[in-house]
Amino acid sequence: MYGEYYWKIGESEKAVPYFKKLYEMGTIYARANSTLWLSDCEMKRGNAKAALRYMAEFSNLELEVRKLRDEEVVALTNSLYNYHLREQENLRLKSAQRIHKQTIMSLSMIAFFLICALIALGQYMRIRQRRNNSREKQLRYLLDLMQADKEKHQHTIESEAASLRNTEIHQTINNKCNHNQGMTTKDWEDVENALRSIAPNFITNLRSVYDFSEIEWHVSLLIKLGFSAPDIAIATNHSQQSIYSIRRRLYKKVFPQGSEFKDWNDFLNSI
Repeated sequence: MYGEYYWKIGESEKAVPYFKKLYEMGTIYARANSTLWLSDCEMKRGNAKAALRYMAEFSNLELEVRKLRDEEVVALTNSLYNYHLREQENLRLKSAQRIHKQTIMSLSMIAFFLICALIALGQYMRIRQRRNNSREKQLRYLLDLMQADKEKHQHTIESEAASLRNTEIHQTINNKCNHNQGMTTKDWEDVENALRSIAPNFITNLRSVYDFSEIEWHVSLLIKLGFSAPDIAIATNHSQQSIYSIRRRLYKKVFPQGSEFKDWNDFLNSI
């Protein structure tokens, strides 16, 4: 600062000691600048040889400065590149960590739901087993009851069958079948009312041995009323093959080990 001050006020000789001190002790950038000032001072003194020497030194120092600047640029570029790589790696690791957490969370949720499903399934199977056991006991009770007095029971069944054929709802269904018409909700209510009136225990006993679907229940009621498979097919708007299939399926489900009844119709007509 002192050298530059004296230089600017025109007292270059006073500035020389400071420039030389800067040349000896300064950084490479300061030394490069000081060689320019010293070269100019020597030119003013008329010492061309010394001025050329300082100019040559300036050229060498300038090359070093450029080299340093290039190295700094390369270092900065490498630093930025490395920083970019680190940032990319950090982002990748964060993404992988997030995916890993999400995967663990998803697997945990799946495991939780599977455990809940297994527990629910176990409870359902136990309830179902108890229900099946209860139905088997009820079925066995019905069979034993029928076996206790076969002749009286058979007489009751025949009397119920004759009475059911003479009911108004039986005639209604028969007329609808002759005209290829299906049954209404009111007709099904009348069927159950007629069965409760003439065969009081039939509906209660039948429901106790199996969980019927709507079509299975309707088919079973019409069998009890004495209708054939073709008539039942018309009344329920199903094919005859479907009616045969329903009867076979019900017989196998209720009597999985075989039975004294020859088919589902035989069982229904016996209770």
